[in-house]
Amino acid sequence: MSSNLLRFTDFVKQNIGATYLDIAEYFSVEIAQLANECNIDWESSKSKIAWDGEKNRSPNVNGITSADKGRIFIWAEANNYTQDSGSFTYPYLSFQNMRNTLAKPGRKFHALRLLYDKYEQYKQTRVVPTRSNTIDPIALEKQQAIVQADAKRLAKRQRNVQAKEAVIFEEMLPLSNPGVFSAYLQYAKKLQQIAEQFDIRLGRDKHDYFTAFVLRNIQGDFKALQRIYHNKPAAWDDNKRCTWGVDPTGLMTILGDVNDTTSVIYICEGLATGLAMVLATGKPVAICLNAYNMQFVSAEITQVYPHIKRVHVADNDNDKPHFGNTGVHAAAVAVKKNGGWVFVPKIKSGTDICDLYNSQGLDELKRQINHSDSQYFNGRFSQNVCGMFNYIHDQYSDTIGQAK
Repeated sequence: MSSNLLRFTDFVKQNIGATYLDIAEYFSVEIAQLANECNIDWESSKSKIAWDGEKNRSPNVNGITSADKGRIFIWAEANNYTQDSGSFTYPYLSFQNMRNTLAKPGRKFHALRLLYDKYEQYKQTRVVPTRSNTIDPIALEKQQAIVQADAKRLAKRQRNVQAKEAVIFEEMLPLSNPGVFSAYLQYAKKLQQIAEQFDIRLGRDKHDYFTAFVLRNIQGDFKALQRIYHNKPAAWDDNKRCTWGVDPTGLMTILGDVNDTTSVIYICEGLATGLAMVLATGKPVAICLNAYNMQFVSAEITQVYPHIKRVHVADNDNDKPHFGNTGVHAAAVAVKKNGGWVFVPKIKSGTDICDLYNSQGLDELKRQINHSDSQYFNGRFSQNVCGMFNYIHDQYSDTIGQAK
């Protein structure tokens, strides 16, 4: 038991750890639990990740199951804490699993709060915690050098793949060519005809036939391809893949022309939803691939085209109540951060606009878009639906005429 009260920085350095890795090791149980909630194996991943604040992914991040491969990410960062003349580094970690079947769980670990708690306990009891084994700095340096070398080799392979994507896309057959069709759009979604108006193409690789379109930034630069395979490969969680190594955050495909005279744009998750919205409205649509990306695409459009009214078309994901309504939640977050409106479809069978189009018809889709104000809400109401377990009902009756 100690009689002289240590300063916070001295307490941490002497009893828990002086570096972010020592502190991460001390709280290894807590970190592993958070990682496990995202189906990430922390013990087998922690020695392979880079602590630079950038996204770590497979093969440096290992999942608990094979279905997690390529869908799990860790952001790791070493932060510096300084007080008077004392200082130490501490870890900040963020875990994310993008599997739809798990409702895309995310967790964060911030060591500073736990360090404060430990210090408060010490001040109350004057009992210092037992320190775990410290990290060997020489072994750490060697391991980090291996990680960095592996990351460079992986990044080079990914750049080589990415550099070929534009050429590969040009060699694919446009859906507008006579006799060319996408089984996905023709039969599953019934949107082949409207798709022929845009640069959407048919491709084939070792996995099977796929429908492909280009992902660009708001300036229009080619960044990646999105492939939708007509038959889901057996080992995959879904049938969609973005170009290897490309982070699609903020990237989009815009169907239609957007310029200084554009009055409104609809922002949707998927290709089929976007095509159905074009068919129903004749207005431009931005496809952002997933619910998480909606807020970032909305922000990009706002920055370049602040005059355009943005309607965020939510997937009404109310088919799995124990997961919450991810689509509505994400659209509400986008509106809270960037402004605009949210449109929530009412669907008898399915969850998105394309399901509504196929099950209830184009006329019903048009009616909901143009004549059902209660299905819209904006930033004044989005605070009521930001919880993952909240749902939209007929409570948003403010006029929306100017947003349509």
